[in-house]
Amino acid sequence: MLQLNGVGKVYRAGALRVEALRDVTLSFERGEFVAVLGPSGCGKTTLLNIIGGLDRLDSGELIVNGRNTRDYTEREMDAYRNHSVGFVFQTYNLIPHQSVLANVELALTLSGVGRAERLARAREALTKVGLADQLHKRPNQLSGGQMQRVAIARALVNEPDVLLADEPTGALDSATSVQVLELLKELARDRLVIMVTHNRELAGRFASRIVELQDGRVISDNRPQAQAAPLEVAGNLKRTSMGYRTALALSLNNLLTKRGRTLITAFAGSIGIIGIALILALSNGVNRYIINVQKDTMSAYPIVIQEQTFQLDGMVNVMRERRQNPEDHPLDAVYVNADSLRAVNQFQTSITTNNLTAFKAFLDTPDNPLRAHLSDIRYGYNASFEVFATDPEGELVSLSGSGFGRRMSSFASMLPFFPSILTELLPASERGLVSEAVKEDYTLLAGHWPEGAADVVLIVDSSNEVADMTLFQLGLLPQSSLQQLWRGEGEELTFPAWQYEDLLGRTFRLLAGSDFYVQNQQGLYQDLREDPAALKALVDQAPVLSITGIVRLENDNIPTQGGLGYVRALTDSVVARSALSPAVAAQQASPLVSLLSGLRFAPENNQQKAEDLRLYVASLSADQKNEFALQAAPLLMNQTQQETPEATPRPQGGLPGGMSMDSLMEFMRRFPGLMQGLQGEEGGESQVGMDLFTQWMQMPGFDLEALLGREGNQAGELLERGLQNADEATLALVYDQLVAPQVLPLADTLRELGLVDLNTPASISLYMDTFEQKDEVARLIQEYNRQASEENQIYYTDYVALMISSVTTIINAISYVLIAFVSVSLVVSSIMIGIITYISVLERIKEIGILRAVGASRKDVRRVFTAEAFIIGLTAGVLGILVSALLTLPINSIVFHLTGDAGIKAVLPPAGALILIAISALLSLLAGWLPARIAAKKNPVVALRTE
Repeated sequence: MLQLNGVGKVYRAGALRVEALRDVTLSFERGEFVAVLGPSGCGKTTLLNIIGGLDRLDSGELIVNGRNTRDYTEREMDAYRNHSVGFVFQTYNLIPHQSVLANVELALTLSGVGRAERLARAREALTKVGLADQLHKRPNQLSGGQMQRVAIARALVNEPDVLLADEPTGALDSATSVQVLELLKELARDRLVIMVTHNRELAGRFASRIVELQDGRVISDNRPQAQAAPLEVAGNLKRTSMGYRTALALSLNNLLTKRGRTLITAFAGSIGIIGIALILALSNGVNRYIINVQKDTMSAYPIVIQEQTFQLDGMVNVMRERRQNPEDHPLDAVYVNADSLRAVNQFQTSITTNNLTAFKAFLDTPDNPLRAHLSDIRYGYNASFEVFATDPEGELVSLSGSGFGRRMSSFASMLPFFPSILTELLPASERGLVSEAVKEDYTLLAGHWPEGAADVVLIVDSSNEVADMTLFQLGLLPQSSLQQLWRGEGEELTFPAWQYEDLLGRTFRLLAGSDFYVQNQQGLYQDLREDPAALKALVDQAPVLSITGIVRLENDNIPTQGGLGYVRALTDSVVARSALSPAVAAQQASPLVSLLSGLRFAPENNQQKAEDLRLYVASLSADQKNEFALQAAPLLMNQTQQETPEATPRPQGGLPGGMSMDSLMEFMRRFPGLMQGLQGEEGGESQVGMDLFTQWMQMPGFDLEALLGREGNQAGELLERGLQNADEATLALVYDQLVAPQVLPLADTLRELGLVDLNTPASISLYMDTFEQKDEVARLIQEYNRQASEENQIYYTDYVALMISSVTTIINAISYVLIAFVSVSLVVSSIMIGIITYISVLERIKEIGILRAVGASRKDVRRVFTAEAFIIGLTAGVLGILVSALLTLPINSIVFHLTGDAGIKAVLPPAGALILIAISALLSLLAGWLPARIAAKKNPVVALRTE
């Protein structure tokens, strides 16, 4: 539909206001030949320009295909004008030095149509207007009517739905005017033709509809709006303008006429590209060298997933946020900096636990996609074992530090400062016992690396030293000397230097966790670690470990106090040995009863709970019974007081009769478990608990002084009496609250006995051969996390990747700084290209006028000159890359001469080369934008007058 509803247009020139159109309402249909008549200045041309989209209306609306053109974007209006409307002007505006065919073809060229289609459509349009035999003539070889027909052909070549002719016969004689009008009438059969004319006679003769205007108003219309059928305008509102290929072709042709200047300009623009390309080539060469080194050691540095992991990002973010966003407050009081507490809180929340049981089950699935990218999977387990040494005085010392607690009770509080000096060496992904990457961090001083599970190496620091406490833990110095120093009785110790041969071959004894448990007469298994004599006998029969080598840690970034390094094979042997131990086998055969306590894991009823309670109490010592009795008293009181004579009530808030405060305090010191009965939930005194305690103390046979003087087992006897008299429900209650929490579940009991669950590893090591596999493994782990529940998600830190990333970051930072300096020349080159483009604009002003005259938009003109700048920048980029590639040859020779390493080569990556070419073209495009914008703003009338 093409419809005008109440259209108005006002022109203003300062205070002068001219109404060109006033309340114009018209609609049009296909096949009409409409003639618009009226005196000069009545608004005919303005009406035509508004219909054709050349001018905007001030009021009313122009409806095209049901849309108000007020809602059109600028791009949509251009598309409407280029594809739905064709213009025929009073003057011909043909390019004099081009042929008739080229003039018509130019309109299609501006629309970006391909060459073959352009030629075919231009020939067809010229044939329609009767000029099929005039294709190759120049405009000055044609008559006025023929030139107007060429102009009509140019308007028709885009096959518009609406043809607008503004005084098409104004410059023609009568005979030629008739020919042109007959042609327009013929064209109106399949499109709408609107013609502005002053010739009423010709309008009445050829037009099918006449609209008259006067003073901007429609004064007559021989086809009223009510009778007019709506016109469906096949307006294509797709983005249409001069295609980039067309703009590039026009600009390339212009540049080819000035080849010398174009090449000189491109070379000047390539200088910055050459500098950046050489920096990138060197940086890329160093990075490739680092990557190759990482690839060579990839099998030695797997992705290790620990059972517990710590995410450092949180604490770092807390500190960074404080530095970047300091709190702003007036300096009028003392304020609190809570960074420490926030960091501690972040530290606690950053410790995460990985469910390695579920992840191992996932890895062991046959169709697991991760396996296709892994060369090996290693599971690590927390095998329970201790290694013992014998000091010069024959005393046993545990290398895990636990021996200090047993031999020297005064050292118990110092155990955290004496950690285990045993270190598991990273295994190789193949069958090797020790990874080659580990060997690269150490220097073998004497002996050899472990060749079996029983071989260990002594580790010293970069100064060939070990910590003084390590000497005591290794049994090289007597424990008595350390005790004397601790008590302040000994003299200052002097430490001799140990010769390598004195240390090589030194032996230790290995005991698995299951070895400490031996069956007693009751059929239960007891821990012999608290029995020195039995422990000594066990150690004497234990397998032997021996020092086969001494190694020095060369990496100062890895802290060490010295100690022994063992291999994964030792851990595997302990795991296998524990699985076959008698204690583990017996417990696995007894899944209902704990062989450590003799109690059921899960009593099924009150009777079984009562039986287990009595069994538990019978296993306690006298002091343990007294302690347990005081804990159980509040629970048993109701039962025991049924057999007790009525007690004398005590005053509110007072002590039991006959008891002094000193006796009560001594009693509570001796039996701290009593606090459970005397204290309430908030830690204060429980009135009910004190009343029950008073009644309990006043029971016949209770003697406080005998209890405090250890002359009897008063509490224990009362406990046993209470157990005999209490019903099963009461005993079950005592069991649930006091005994059940101390009974380890079956899985924990097996773990205590030394069994390692092979389905629950402590760590998982994933080995890959290539970076692509490593990236794919990381992606698949993320995919696993997306599908897993929150508690089953896996977190890990690839420390090797972080280290390599840090080195790469430093290299890249240096490269970026150098690139920033060189980029100055690139910017200068771009500015020069912009100046060259502006000179080209000045040289082609006449061409700008012709392009605008045949229908090119401002954007089309701008595109022609930005395309020219783009071509120059593209040429400069390609030229710069070619020169850089040649210069890398002597540069590589210089680098090899300076470093002696043939692995470091300057190689410009293909992607980097393409990016540099694109940057060169883009900067030139930006530099040419301002000259192109100046060209687009040129007045076409003034430009056409320019010679």
